[in-house]
Amino acid sequence: MAASLLFAPSRATAQFDDRQVKAAFVLNFLKFVTWPTTDAPAGPIEVVVLGADDLAKAVAEASAGQQIGGRPIVVRSVRRPGEIGASPQLLFIGASERDRLPVLLRQLEGRPVLTVGDATGYGSAGVVLNFYTSDTRIRFEANTTAAARAGLQISSHLLRLARIVG
Repeated sequence: MAASLLFAPSRATAQFDDRQVKAAFVLNFLKFVTWPTTDAPAGPIEVVVLGADDLAKAVAEASAGQQIGGRPIVVRSVRRPGEIGASPQLLFIGASERDRLPVLLRQLEGRPVLTVGDATGYGSAGVVLNFYTSDTRIRFEANTTAAARAGLQISSHLLRLARIVG
């Protein structure tokens, strides 16, 4: 199953731009994380993107018509933390939000939200999954402590591909 998780980064960067690669990662993250059953709404899977409109567009394009567990994926782009809403399953936090990151993470504390970041230090700061670049390849790190605090379980298949931080 891990082989089908994500495409090889070297091939990906040759054929796709960074936002398309990250969009594919984000959608695959949804397949390999388990939310608490008591908090699992029956409606669509909501992906909220804060501070990265270009990524929101790429995720929306990549998820068009897709479902995970029989649930459609809805993508929203927001510019301010107050627009996030009460119950996204995944919140992508762009690099432009670095100054607001501590406040954002405090607001989400104890809520089952998979946070995904795109800036150096976000993983160590408490974001569950965070992108970084190594040898021109897009990779990701996982903060398992932050995942546990959010009540999320990350599949071992996904963790094998991540650099563990936190």
